[in-house]
Amino acid sequence: MTILSILLSETSESLEVLREKYSQYEGRFTVVKSGDNKRFYLQTNAPFQKKFNDDNQRQSHQEYLPNPREIVESGDYPNLESNHIWFDALYALAIAEARQCSVPNIKDGSYFNGQPLPNPPTGGYFETGLFWNYVWTRDISYAVELSLAVVDPIRALNSLNFKLSELREGDNLQIIQDTGTGGSYPISSDRVAWSFGCRTLLQQLQGEKRHDFAQRSYQALKNTIEHDRQVIFDPQDGLYRGEQSFLDWREQSYPDWTKEDPVQIAMSKALSTNCCHYHALQLATTLAGELGNSDQQERYQQWAEDLRQAIRTHLYLPEQQLYSTFITTTFAPAPAHQYDLLGNAWAILLDIADEQQAKQIVSHYPHLPKGASVIWPQQRDTLIYHNQAIWPFVTAFWLRAAKKVENAPAVTLGISSLVRGAALSLSNMENFDAVTGRVEIDSEHKEPQVNSPRQLWSVAGYLSMIHDIIFGLTWTDSGIRLAPYITREFRNHLLPNSNQLVLKGFPYRSYQLDIQINLPPVTEEMVGAYTVGEIRLNGQGITSEITEAMLSDRNLVEVDLVEGKTETSPLNLVNNLEDYRYRFAPRPPIVESITAIDEQLAIRFNLNGENPDEVTVNMYRDGELVAKGLSGNLKSWRDHNSQGTRSPSYCYNLETVYITSGTTSQRSQPFCYWGSNSERISYVNADQFSASGGQFSEGHGRKHFENWGQPGDSITVNLKAQLNGRHAIQVVAGNGAGAINTGITCAVKHLQMKNLQNSQIVADGYLMMPQLGSWERWLESSVIFTQIDLIANQDYEIKIFSDAQAINMSSFAHNANYTGGNGGTEAYNYVNIAQIKLNALT
Repeated sequence: MTILSILLSETSESLEVLREKYSQYEGRFTVVKSGDNKRFYLQTNAPFQKKFNDDNQRQSHQEYLPNPREIVESGDYPNLESNHIWFDALYALAIAEARQCSVPNIKDGSYFNGQPLPNPPTGGYFETGLFWNYVWTRDISYAVELSLAVVDPIRALNSLNFKLSELREGDNLQIIQDTGTGGSYPISSDRVAWSFGCRTLLQQLQGEKRHDFAQRSYQALKNTIEHDRQVIFDPQDGLYRGEQSFLDWREQSYPDWTKEDPVQIAMSKALSTNCCHYHALQLATTLAGELGNSDQQERYQQWAEDLRQAIRTHLYLPEQQLYSTFITTTFAPAPAHQYDLLGNAWAILLDIADEQQAKQIVSHYPHLPKGASVIWPQQRDTLIYHNQAIWPFVTAFWLRAAKKVENAPAVTLGISSLVRGAALSLSNMENFDAVTGRVEIDSEHKEPQVNSPRQLWSVAGYLSMIHDIIFGLTWTDSGIRLAPYITREFRNHLLPNSNQLVLKGFPYRSYQLDIQINLPPVTEEMVGAYTVGEIRLNGQGITSEITEAMLSDRNLVEVDLVEGKTETSPLNLVNNLEDYRYRFAPRPPIVESITAIDEQLAIRFNLNGENPDEVTVNMYRDGELVAKGLSGNLKSWRDHNSQGTRSPSYCYNLETVYITSGTTSQRSQPFCYWGSNSERISYVNADQFSASGGQFSEGHGRKHFENWGQPGDSITVNLKAQLNGRHAIQVVAGNGAGAINTGITCAVKHLQMKNLQNSQIVADGYLMMPQLGSWERWLESSVIFTQIDLIANQDYEIKIFSDAQAINMSSFAHNANYTGGNGGTEAYNYVNIAQIKLNALT
């Protein structure tokens, strides 16, 4: 049985057909040679998307994507010669779409009133896709890292520089977090993903441009790292808070109860985002050393190693042999049995996972016949976008991880997924339904919910598959290494007429390379991959990386592949797509109440609509598993290790597991026992505040201070501790400055609590109060824990104020052109605070 999802069904000198396995859909490829270049015609009978989010998308799609489609090779860019039309054509398509994403200026509906931004740099930008005419931090960084640093380094440089900004008043250059959940940073906090594109581009640049960019990059990284360390780093477990990288549509990958409560996402600790922070620290270490800053080099090196160990300790699930996608939120401090492809790929590629873990991750992550979905398991009652989707750029990073651990089936399936997607769509699409592989499924709604042709990072992902996997190119700070990884199944099924694969005119700095892979003969063997025999540079055998000193202006690199081991690697391939329990997780259960009964705590819950005969229940207390495999027919459970009303302030949450498949739900929203009448919660209301700035108001349903939050504003309260021990501090706040899913005005304020008897600071941290879409809504902020136990009946002071770190993205000059809401014309960090809460934990 083949892993490939698309097969070569017809081949001749002028026509080749790739047909999807088990369907009638196919891509047809013809070629007309014109001098040294080729003119390809691509055609498919697979359906295109028919539903669009607006008329502009519909029109641009119709104009951009004819069927058949003509692609002409350009002599100014690399091209392929393989003796297979489809292989050469799809590479030419990716190069053509990279060129089409190369624009002189950029625009977005939320900036400059939708008009092109002023003063574009010489050399232009990369825009994000046909439907996305802007530059976003993570998109450009991942795309540059995958391949665009090579395709057009100056355009990549302009695009990365665009995502750096000083404050409006100048200085403090940092990386920009784009508009996002709850008003962006610090709810979303993966801006350090910028470091991936930065590192790869530095390996391509030369001379003054490299020197200047290295200095600018180090300054931005240093300032961003130091800022994040104060605002989103948790010294208790050594992880960074904030939303997942790329998976930024709340209910698409988080529990549905976070959809309207984005502060829970702010308090999550995501694998992918922590990997981004780790990489940023690594790069900062390297640049600090390069620039002679030895103290900073040592500091960031230690921070990076500490973070690597924290990720291993708190996010690896040894029983599942995968890294969890996140710790859901503060009062549920355990890794969820949910997984994401990008985070696990980074764990492997950055050596966060050890060698054994890395192999286990690739073999255990569930794959579907059309490829690996970006999250696992899928979420019930959630439309397709990140949920139940294949994203080509993530597949490209997963391919690198699979190659690193030499898992040939995973590489074969990943290549097949990228080839099938481009061949049947005639473009490098944003995403695909993970089950059917279609760009759009037959559904009442539009699914996937958004799907742009020539999506930049998908284009870059296809090029990466050719450059990094097939031709085995990797960059170092001093040169190039080649280690092609071609599986027998891919070669024998899809490239049977190829004796050589030649990548012509490949650029490296100021040099040109023609890279020729010599393939072994076709055989019946389908297991494993070829190994590298000899590598020759301009006819001379080499055994090390290729450095600049070894290169001429134009160079021939030859790589001989030879038969190697035929051992297979395991792959978790989920073929049962009919039974929903093998693909979906159960809906997250709901804790209804906690009651003290007979010197125990009784937790009452419901299954949120799941069939009780199909699931078992796992119970967690303060992040620790305390009961496993409970019957789904239970309505409540007693904690025999609790002490009724004398119990500490335990927080409980649950997950359910499908008995037949083992897929596990998201965790329920945590429910904490604050005493029989919540007497362990102390409140200080707004009419007891001593406030500087703002005005006292009784509007929006609660007493509060409004128009409060300018740099000099503060709130101070004095209170007497009611109970001994550790406490969790929150405020009840309203932020109607923007929608819950976008914007740049998440409110951020510094909170300190001081013991008035000895002036000792007992709590110190930053409050996150996200946009909620309306000033009428009130929600708890993020949590700040006391670092020193409170003493009952002693007097304390809590002060909430602004400082240099208590800022959001509206404080940066980059957003002076923002016209999508508050925070464009001036920095906007206003918030209504109605109450301060002290939650006693013991």
